[in-house]
Amino acid sequence: MPFPKYKAIVIGCGSIGALKDSQYDSPSNPAQILTHAHAYYAHPDIELIGVVDSDFEKAKQAGKKWDCSVYDGINFAEEFDIVSVCVPTENHAEILKEIIKLKPKLVIAEKPFCANLQEAEEIAGLYKQTNIPILINYTRRFDLIGSRILNEIKNGEYGEIYHARCLYGRGLKRDGCHAIDIFNWTLGTTDNAMTLNDIIDYLPTDPSYNMLLSYKKCENVVMAAIDSRNYGLFEIEFATEKGIISFTKWGQHIHISTPEPEKTYGQYQSLIRNKEFIGSGLNMALYNMVQNAVDFLNGKAELKCTDKDAIEVHRVIGMAVYGED
Repeated sequence: MPFPKYKAIVIGCGSIGALKDSQYDSPSNPAQILTHAHAYYAHPDIELIGVVDSDFEKAKQAGKKWDCSVYDGINFAEEFDIVSVCVPTENHAEILKEIIKLKPKLVIAEKPFCANLQEAEEIAGLYKQTNIPILINYTRRFDLIGSRILNEIKNGEYGEIYHARCLYGRGLKRDGCHAIDIFNWTLGTTDNAMTLNDIIDYLPTDPSYNMLLSYKKCENVVMAAIDSRNYGLFEIEFATEKGIISFTKWGQHIHISTPEPEKTYGQYQSLIRNKEFIGSGLNMALYNMVQNAVDFLNGKAELKCTDKDAIEVHRVIGMAVYGED
């Protein structure tokens, strides 16, 4: 007997929620899924029943694009199972408190979950009391190729990790938080994080910080802020005992270089790029996120990224930027 379809709603119809330009994300392109609405629309076990936005005209546009109902607030006429919270981060806590009253089976929240550590811990506590699970969209957790390689790093398949770094811009909370989640995931815990200086390259309320972090599995972790007013950049590199693993082009290209005898001088080992993944799986990460939600609700899998993981990102940011314990 097949599992029943789950009914889903998207709150917030911006670029990640529902209305990325149709040139990049549309119902006619099932091979590139870049919004929550598209991920629900494309999944055979999900029925996208509605969208909501504070801008009702935007919500109507999204409803037309994804062939679903449009609501003018969080007072849904239909029962639902899953809801995505894709509103601006500063509004997450307010919306998440309202959603609790509706008792969904699962909530999916955009990163970085809440505006700060205190909010994140408060909301997580409320959801724990009501037994409603939260899945957090740290996208690279759901890139099947990238997450496999990151798990290999985490599990020691590349040996000791000598150094890790991230080049990023567009704000620590907006883009840099992805790197912190990756470092938390692969390198264990940190109790030593500090900022050096910052760049206001996207929003005055969210600078891009140059940071130093020290983790259980790697004492030398650097986050280098690159001014995104010149160009966008998000790259991560791990220097390990067995070679270099690089994630470039926002993580869409993955390169693995391993040591071989240097052919000109012959006196040492030199790195040779011997594996390359072009495209990775980021174009389908949101679909994989929804698949993880379905598998969880069907009792077949654990959630790949939870509010606990998001709180740890908030903890590192609070430690580095605000000196919080």
